[in-house]
Amino acid sequence: MEMRNHGMDPQPALLILVSQAGYPTHAPRIRALGEATSLYLAGPGQLDQLDGLPFFACDATTPVESLLGELQERGFRPDALLQLESLDFYPQGLIGQPLPAFYYATDIHQHIHWQMEYGKLFDALFIPSPHFLEPMRRNGHVAVYAAPEGVDLTLFSNPGLSRDLDLVFVGSTQADQHPLRPVLHTLLRDQGYKIQFSPRADAATRAKLYGRSRVVLHQGEPGIFSATQLEGAACGAVPCTTAFSGLEPELRSEQECITYRDEHDLLHRLESLLGEGPRWHQLSDAAQQRVKQASWGQRSQQMLQNMLPFLRQKRTHFAEADQMKAHAFVYHVRGFGGRGIRMLNTLSNQFPEDVELHLLKALSYLNSNLYLEAARELDTLLTQATPPPTAFVEQIADILLNTFELAGHTAGALHTAQALSLPSDAQKRRLARLLSRTSDPLPPEIMEKLRIPAQTA
Repeated sequence: MEMRNHGMDPQPALLILVSQAGYPTHAPRIRALGEATSLYLAGPGQLDQLDGLPFFACDATTPVESLLGELQERGFRPDALLQLESLDFYPQGLIGQPLPAFYYATDIHQHIHWQMEYGKLFDALFIPSPHFLEPMRRNGHVAVYAAPEGVDLTLFSNPGLSRDLDLVFVGSTQADQHPLRPVLHTLLRDQGYKIQFSPRADAATRAKLYGRSRVVLHQGEPGIFSATQLEGAACGAVPCTTAFSGLEPELRSEQECITYRDEHDLLHRLESLLGEGPRWHQLSDAAQQRVKQASWGQRSQQMLQNMLPFLRQKRTHFAEADQMKAHAFVYHVRGFGGRGIRMLNTLSNQFPEDVELHLLKALSYLNSNLYLEAARELDTLLTQATPPPTAFVEQIADILLNTFELAGHTAGALHTAQALSLPSDAQKRRLARLLSRTSDPLPPEIMEKLRIPAQTA
């Protein structure tokens, strides 16, 4: 495969799959990649350029083959494709297409349950936080790399001004979403620190705030990487973050940042950091040096380096049937259930005994409020020639009961009662209530199992 040559290593020409709505989230990464190699963007939108980069507007599920054909007519022949998660763009035809394919999973801490499935369609995955590397690998993703957010060092830099704030925090302080943040605000204010807590701000505003403060505070979920600390470090503020925040190895605790366990530990560490002595200057200087390795340019080069082995040989890590199930599941989750069901119907013809296919089809129907279709699909699952294992039925019992209740499907309720070896008391009551709607006589063993009196059967 012939690749464009920029510098020492050949770099792939990339087709980047990203929607116009999703572009702002990924703009710094895309611009940095564009400085290293040639790009063409494609996704849902209405423009023909984004920040001066060529953009082909398409539908939310346009097939990859169609995109490649269109770009070839425009004179662009990509070596690989990179999908940047936009939450509104899931092209068809990823399975079996000829190019090495890569996926960047945005906000994996919120979407890991389906991004783990969608990732099965790609040669390799990139995720924003190292914290999630191990969970992805445990689920069969052998090629997954950390690709954290970077820092625009032309914007975030030390202005060399006097620092009139002890500590600054940028982000939401809504108590229902982040209960500890307003507690920290009150505690730090009452301790006499010069602080500023600001809601979400644009990059220029953040840079000004960080350049005025001695400390940039971060408080978030364990393992969730945030570029806030890196931006603050570039401006000369010492990052102060919750322990296990996913910051290492970007910044190392007690060498380029400080970490705290709770609000009391935070006060203790701030007292030590901001007291008399050289410690604040030492950590500030060390953090500024360290963060130079986290520029967007460095991030893009690392991403391209991780792609290179896959450009020499396209790799598939999952069976095609597993990929199709994964793709259909993601279509279900993201609101494209019709396409997912068509894929599952194709698979059902090939693998009629696969119980997962019936379940996925039923979930897709439920997502579209098609309760009767979902009930019929689940009843088919229970009555196929080779019945599903009892343990599997017990695992999905709540789905079965909810669906059959919504659809008023008494046959499904009867088959569920037959399949469950030891239904709970609550399940017995629900099944009995639903079966009371039928005029057909119930088998004696079902009446006994559900404790239905003979006169009410």
